[in-house]
Amino acid sequence: MGQLCAKCAQFLYDLLLSMKTLSSNLVQNVKECLAQIRDCSCLKQTKFESRQLYKPTRQRPEEVIAQEFLQHIERGFEIPPLGEVSLSALKTLAFSENSNLQQSASLFYLHISQYLNIQLPTEHLEIYYALLKTSDLDVQRISSLSLVTFLLKGNVPKEHVIQLDLLEPILELLESNDPMVQCNSCACIMILAVSDTNREAIASAGGVVPLLTLSKSYDPRVQQYAVGAIFNLTQSEWVQQFLCRQGAIPVLTLLLESSDSEVQVNLTLE
Repeated sequence: MGQLCAKCAQFLYDLLLSMKTLSSNLVQNVKECLAQIRDCSCLKQTKFESRQLYKPTRQRPEEVIAQEFLQHIERGFEIPPLGEVSLSALKTLAFSENSNLQQSASLFYLHISQYLNIQLPTEHLEIYYALLKTSDLDVQRISSLSLVTFLLKGNVPKEHVIQLDLLEPILELLESNDPMVQCNSCACIMILAVSDTNREAIASAGGVVPLLTLSKSYDPRVQQYAVGAIFNLTQSEWVQQFLCRQGAIPVLTLLLESSDSEVQVNLTLE
């Protein structure tokens, strides 16, 4: 399997933009994006070397599962989207070493995050660990964005994120060089930091330093989310003391001079 070509990468980028604006034609965009990527020649086997990357016993089942799963999405899901069949397919795709198959799984969660009105089963949250830990940038962007949406809508209990060790990959994404991934991971931390237990878990896991770093970002969106996350963390007296020990006061003092009104409001509230 090859890497996404520029054309398919643009399809994904356009999809992410439509998700950011929550456009009314979201579902059609997802279907069209998946169809374009599936049919593009960049995913065809063209070289002997690429055919050898995966053992024949694994390659065929993964390809079949991916193809069938994409067809289910395009047909509006002829099977329950959160049922056992979907769960099995998503596990295969998400834990695959092939980033293109991981993208199929991440796009599925991005799709259902817009209309799901029940809690996401815990078994599906376990799949997020693989998606967030991937080295593929597009999968990181898509999966972190859908997780933010699930958290905002209450489809995912915040305590479950901590209990299932999803905090680790989320904090690792704070170290990304990509602004979209930085925004999404900061947003996740900001939403999670609503209880003393979660705040202390975030601080103990090393979340304070990268947030302080991102609070000085030149990207205003990243800076706003980072400062928002820090603000929520400071609602815990234990975290306040921790921030002081980490040298946060000089950083926060400099941010008071920010031209961004939202940043200033958060800092004033702190």
